[in-house]
Amino acid sequence: MSFKEVKMNQKELKKIYNKWISSIFGMLFFGIIFSFIFYLVYDSHSKPFQIGTLMFLIILGFFLFMGLLNLLGLFFSPNSLIRDLNQKKKIITKLKIENKKLTKKAGSYFISGYVIYFNDNEFLTTYAVSKNTFEKVNIGDEIYLECSKFGKWIIDIQWNSESIENRSYVK
Repeated sequence: MSFKEVKMNQKELKKIYNKWISSIFGMLFFGIIFSFIFYLVYDSHSKPFQIGTLMFLIILGFFLFMGLLNLLGLFFSPNSLIRDLNQKKKIITKLKIENKKLTKKAGSYFISGYVIYFNDNEFLTTYAVSKNTFEKVNIGDEIYLECSKFGKWIIDIQWNSESIENRSYVK
C-alpha cells in the first residue's frame, strides 16, 4: 500500500490536539460516572455483600480499570500526541472499503451503529459512520485518509471529495 508523508499545518495540529483533549475529558467523564455508581452500590450495603452485588462491583471495577488504562495510554503511549506535535508529520493514503455492516447491541433488535471495514493496512481498519454515509458508500469504493503519523489521529477522511468524518469518533 502506498502512502505519502507530509508536514502538518497549525490548523491540523490544533485539530488533533482538540481530539486528544476530548478523549481525555470523555474518559474522565466515564470514570466519574462509573465511580459514582460503584460508590452508590457499595455504600448501600452495610451488611455482607450478596454474590450478585459482589459480581456487579467486580464488573464495574473492571470497566473502571480499563478506562484508567485507556486514560494512561493517552498520556504515555509511544504513539502519543506529543510525538505528533513535535514531528508534525501526517500520512496521506487511500483505503479501499472491503465490507460494511450494521452493528446491533447484544439481544437487541435496534441498530446501534454503521461500520465500514477497510483493506488490510496499518492506519485504519474500521470506521463508524453515520447512516447517511453508510447508505452512500459501496464496497470497493476508495476513501482518502489523512492521519497523524504516530498517534493515527484522523485529520481528514473523504469519499468522492465529500467529508465523511464522524465527529463522535475521536481518534
